[in-house]
Amino acid sequence: FNASVGAMQFQIPVMVSPVLSEIILEVGGERVDPLNPLTTATASQRINIRGLDQFGQSMSLPSLTWSTTSGPAGGNATSSISSSGVATVNFSGAGMYALRVRGGNASAEFRVNVVRTATALVQVNAQGGVLSRGASLITSGTSVSTTIRALDQFGRAFESLPSIDWTNISSPGDGAASLTVLNGQVRLSYTKIGSYGNRGVTGNASLQLSVRVNPTLTSLQLTPNQIALKTGDTQQFTVSGLDQFVHSTITVSNAIWRTS
Repeated sequence: FNASVGAMQFQIPVMVSPVLSEIILEVGGERVDPLNPLTTATASQRINIRGLDQFGQSMSLPSLTWSTTSGPAGGNATSSISSSGVATVNFSGAGMYALRVRGGNASAEFRVNVVRTATALVQVNAQGGVLSRGASLITSGTSVSTTIRALDQFGRAFESLPSIDWTNISSPGDGAASLTVLNGQVRLSYTKIGSYGNRGVTGNASLQLSVRVNPTLTSLQLTPNQIALKTGDTQQFTVSGLDQFVHSTITVSNAIWRTS
């Protein structure tokens, strides 16, 4: 600006530096209301951040400091921001978080409700170890049992199994499968030997169970099963092996004959 003293005039340059005076948080183009929590069913939340100077004009963001003012027991939140002003807040567990972002004398607060959600269904062994996906179950009986666990977005197992919708996606011919669930134990019962596929879905989590039912010889069937013969007569008998479903599907080649 210009200044004068008597007949003398001076030009004094003044540099007005921008000062961050307001931090604006937005999600989906809408400004975040600090009294209305954001909701996420994942392990993170993305937020767009803009800074305004003392004249209400957009300005580059200075270094920002993040802090968690409250959260669930054992919960923690960490944040990072890209060069384009998109922040990603990562959470360590489900629950309600209150967070603050500060830059200079400006700050903004917001809350996020992290909803616990089943993101995976897994089979586990007796020791609690997770079995590889696609591992087949094999039984020589009429049913097979396996333990299922639901994992949340943080990889933690739910204490109880949520409701799962099961469908039979493949079976041998007219074979059928039925299923019961009790305390995380899934029992699948079958009506015929062969390969079966069952799919369970809860929310965005799914699991496919592949089961091979092998035949087991459980009894013999003799045809004819009763006949009267005279001394010197001969008779040809057919021996069939019945499997665990009482189906004549097993060839018997080494039967031992005894008289009684």
